[in-house]
Amino acid sequence: DNAEMLGDSATLKVEVNLGNAVIYVPQHWRVDLKVETSCGVAKADAPVAPTSKTLIVRGEVAFGKLEVVYAK
Repeated sequence: DNAEMLGDSATLKVEVNLGNAVIYVPQHWRVDLKVETSCGVAKADAPVAPTSKTLIVRGEVAFGKLEVVYAK
């Protein structure tokens, strides 16, 4: 929950193949998933208290799972 973002947004590129990945983000960030899935799953719940900070997640998930978890 101590991560800081310079500016209003940042982009994270991910590739998940035949496995799972978890991204932990602060509760006040909004996450915009722009991930392509092929026999895979990508999910992010709504932020608890969103601000103007947005993490854009781009990439691919094939035969796996990408999950965004809000740190407590």
